[in-house]
Amino acid sequence: MMDVDLLSIKEQETALYYEIHAKDWAERRKKTTEPSFWQKEFEELKKLQIPKGKVLEIGSGAGREALELTALGYEYYGIDTSQELLKIAKKANPHSHFFHTSVYDLPFAPETFDAFFSWAMLPHVPKDRIAKALSSVRQVFKQNAIGCFAMREGTGEKQEPETSRWFSYYTEEEFEKILQSAGFKILKKYKKSSRPDLVWLIFFVQN
Repeated sequence: MMDVDLLSIKEQETALYYEIHAKDWAERRKKTTEPSFWQKEFEELKKLQIPKGKVLEIGSGAGREALELTALGYEYYGIDTSQELLKIAKKANPHSHFFHTSVYDLPFAPETFDAFFSWAMLPHVPKDRIAKALSSVRQVFKQNAIGCFAMREGTGEKQEPETSRWFSYYTEEEFEKILQSAGFKILKKYKKSSRPDLVWLIFFVQN
């Protein structure tokens, strides 16, 4: 069970939005991600030839990407701050493992995972907490584990007035320095857009 006290007020408000709107969010994702928006990243994962083992998704949402990662041969584990989204994810992926927790309280032993993905939860982390989040992430991955981070391109941070969700935005150089300071080696980086006003910074890294 998630320790809410580990989340900032901004993160709690974001988690509450997904809790309240879980069903609508899951339905909208189902309609707009066929094939998955992250298909290129799955292909990159194959090219990197990461040993098939345990993979952690940081921000599993409704479990859309869990299907893709399981199909690649990984034993899937996912965390999310929304219990309602996790219920939907578990129903769609009955043989995968899901945990109601945050990035600050990962219930896994050190060096558990061979690979990781994050394209939902970390953009919601306030900038003054991103170093703490990445430090927590590193502890549960094996040495030389490879993963992918997707962050929103831009500057500053803000709360969306219509949803109360908090978003942090980074330039490529800014987040690259943050990853290096956290102890990650950057293997590949590029940008992609999901809509005219939203560009994602994609980083493949090694622990």
